[in-house]
Amino acid sequence: MRAAVLAVLAVIALPSAAQAATVTVSAPAGGSNRTLTVTLSGLSYDADLVLYPPNGAQGQRLLHGTAARPVPLGTVPVGDVSPGDVLPPTAAQDIPIVPPTAAIAGLSSFRGTESEAISTVTEAGTGGDTTYRVQVSGYNGAQGSEPYTVIVRVDDQPTLPPCTPGPFAGHNADAGATLPASIDPAANTLFLVDRARMVTAYGAVAANAILAQLNDPRWAAAGVRGAVLPVDGSPSVAAAFDAWDARPCDVDRSNSVVKAIDEVIDSYKVGTSNFANLKNLVIVGDGTIIPHAALPDGTTSVLVSGARSGERAGERPRRPGRL
Repeated sequence: MRAAVLAVLAVIALPSAAQAATVTVSAPAGGSNRTLTVTLSGLSYDADLVLYPPNGAQGQRLLHGTAARPVPLGTVPVGDVSPGDVLPPTAAQDIPIVPPTAAIAGLSSFRGTESEAISTVTEAGTGGDTTYRVQVSGYNGAQGSEPYTVIVRVDDQPTLPPCTPGPFAGHNADAGATLPASIDPAANTLFLVDRARMVTAYGAVAANAILAQLNDPRWAAAGVRGAVLPVDGSPSVAAAFDAWDARPCDVDRSNSVVKAIDEVIDSYKVGTSNFANLKNLVIVGDGTIIPHAALPDGTTSVLVSGARSGERAGERPRRPGRL
C-alpha cells in the first residue's frame, strides 16, 4: 500500500463573502511524482476548492518544446442548444482565481454542501519550489461562521516491480535512418515509423513488408496523401529510447521519448505552414515501438486473504498505465 508522507489538517472559518481563505502547504523535499490530495468537508454552505501549483511547475512536464496555446479555464464544448435555453456558467465565472492569470493544478465545484476534492501529481517548480496554495471560496457570495475542514495529504507513488531491460537497448540506431530535409506541405497524413525497433521486434523481412505498405497506391485512391517520418533518424530520439529501454517501467523516461519525437515533428512546422493540411497522425507499431504519453498507475492492492471487490490477494502494483 502507499505510505502517507505528509498529512495537514486545517480547520478554518470563512466569515465574509468578500474573501477567499487560503492554506499554504509544502510538499516533501524532492516532491515530484507523489500524489497530493486535498479534501474540503464539513460545509454548512456552498463552497468551492482551488489548488494552485508551485511557481513554474506547470511547464516542467510539457511534451512539446513549443508551449501549447492556453485554453480559458472552464471552457468546455457545448452540446445542442435550443432557443430559449439558459447556458450553464463556466467554472471561471463561478470561482475567483487569484490572481486571474494564475496557473491551477485543479478545482472542485460541486453545488450544495457536498465535500470537494482535488488530486494531482506533485511537481517541483522554479528553483525546486514545492509550495502549493489551497483556496476555499463561497459560491455566489455564500458565507457562514461555521468552520469547515481542509485536509491535505501527500502519498508516495507505489513502488514499481523490477523491470528487465528490453531487447531494443543498444539497437535504436541500427537502421541507419536519416530524417527527411522536408515534408510535403500538402500531406494530410503523417506516418511515424521506427525501422530500427521494428526490425528488432519483428525481423527485417516483416518490418520491410510493413513499411512497404505505406507506399501502397491505394492510399491515394482513398484520399490519403501520406508522408513518412522515420523518427529513428534523430539522434536525440535514439538516445531517449536507449534511456527508456534500460528502465522500461519508468514513466518519465517513456515520456522523454514522446517529447523527443514531438520536437522532431515540430521542427517541420515552418516548411508545412504549421501542418496546415495535416489531418491524421499515424503511429506505426504498438507502444513498445513508439510509446504514447503515460501517467503512473497508482492502483495497488493489499496482501489479504479476503481481497476487496476488484482486487486479487497478493496482486503486485500494476505497470504504468498508457493514455
